[in-house]
Amino acid sequence: MHSLFLRSAAVFGILAAMATTGGAADPPSAKLALSFKPKQVDVEYDIPQESEYAKCKVTVVRKGKASGWVVLGPGGETLRRFMDTDGDNIVDHWGYYLRGLEVYRDIDSDADNKIDQFRWMNTAGSRWGIDDNADGYVDRWKMISAQEASRSRKSCWKKSPTGQRNSRRTSPPMGLTAKPAGCSSSTRSPD
Repeated sequence: MHSLFLRSAAVFGILAAMATTGGAADPPSAKLALSFKPKQVDVEYDIPQESEYAKCKVTVVRKGKASGWVVLGPGGETLRRFMDTDGDNIVDHWGYYLRGLEVYRDIDSDADNKIDQFRWMNTAGSRWGIDDNADGYVDRWKMISAQEASRSRKSCWKKSPTGQRNSRRTSPPMGLTAKPAGCSSSTRSPD
């Protein structure tokens, strides 16, 4: 929770400076931008070596009322995209990329400065988790592909941002009628 507040505060300050100077403010350093991590731990995304940070570029982007910044890697590929999509000068979308394609996104959908949606996107399936009580856990699935549903036993045991095992899932993935085998609260982690 504290790291989310600090992350939001840092990004808010950057975007506020952009707004008050008409977008002429310098973007954050690559080191700062690359220090942000997904809220969920089971995300595969590009993380350059610290020695490559000097070759990375951070650019300001604007699309209508949305604004933010994009981190480009040494080869020009997108590594991160952090956006304020509703024009309130506070970042509400944090995007993470693998080989130039977005694979995961944290979202604050209700402007309360707490991440409440988690989206995994890739060619082997996608899922969209909802955190109803802002505790960092997926409480229910808004959408889950067949590929991801077949992985559901393992996903029952994702580590939370604090490193604790998530055995709290109370509802099955969308489209399933019962919890997958091994997902009961009395079952211990397979590893």
